[in-house]
Amino acid sequence: MDCEHNLVSDIERGSCTMEYQSVIGRGHIELIPENEKYDALCILMKHYHMENFPFNKDVIPRTTVFKLIVEHMTGKIRLKRNDKR
Repeated sequence: MDCEHNLVSDIERGSCTMEYQSVIGRGHIELIPENEKYDALCILMKHYHMENFPFNKDVIPRTTVFKLIVEHMTGKIRLKRNDKR
């Protein structure tokens, strides 16, 4: 996953670079069983919307839900030299 990317130009030096934050994960994907789909979708709705976001439960049988099991994760950040976050 790559986020917070921004092109940084230095016209005086004639160069440019990128600011970024990234996460790289390795693992495997599992299919969520039918009896766990509702709870999984509630977690996703809570993450991306307000809590208790109403969604049409009629779509659950037609929806495939996967779970990523992370086994290893690394992260990187590159910011401008004068930006000390």
